[in-house]
Parts: sequence; C-alpha cells; structure tokens
Amino acid sequence: MNTRKVILCIASLIFCAAMGVAYWSNTDSKPQYIQAAIDTVSSRMSYNLGMSHCNVSQEQASEWKMVCIPVSGAAALVFSVLPSDKAPYDVPTPFYLVAKNAAAKKSSGEDLLSYMKINIGS
Repeated sequence: MNTRKVILCIASLIFCAAMGVAYWSNTDSKPQYIQAAIDTVSSRMSYNLGMSHCNVSQEQASEWKMVCIPVSGAAALVFSVLPSDKAPYDVPTPFYLVAKNAAAKKSSGEDLLSYMKINIGS
C-alpha cells in the first residue's frame, strides 16, 4: 500500500512538471507583441462580432499570421502581425496589422477596429 502512494505521488509530480514545461515553452515562443495583438483584436472584435478566438502561426522571422474566428459564426478575420517598428506609419500599438482577407479589410473600418490603423493594402 505504501509503494502505491509513492508511485502516485511521483506520477503526479511528473505530470505537473510536464504541464509546467509545456506552458512555459509555449508562452516563451511568441514575442510579446503577438500576445498584445491577440488580446487587443479579440477584445475589439467582441464589440462588433461577439466573442472570438484568435490563433497565430509564425510565417517569417518577424511576421505572424493571426486568424480570428468569431464564435457567432461570422467570417474569420485573417491578419499578418508584425512588430510596430515595421509599420510604414505610426501605430498606437506594439504591433502592426495587415488585413489579409475581405472580412478583415471590411471590419478594419468598422467600430473599435477602426482605431487600430490596420493596413488594408491598395
């Protein structure tokens, strides 16, 4: 009976350590401006489109692709996210967004997203 408790304690510690490593490796792999972009866009989208979930993936060294999907079923918004120093103009955030699909271009001029100076291309 004593060995069973020891094994359960060791298994619990290994599980907790694995979860900690997974958490820290996941959060450290993204620059801070990416998390700021996720938080800001999700918050501002919620005003117009309801709750949303944004996923990011790295495209190039300093360029990330962010796909934000509203829970309401509206079209997903796709952006490129870059650090603010890559913007061709001043932006009020630590990141710079480029709208990549029609839904993102349309939404960038509406409601709270319009204050973010999102580049919609030509």
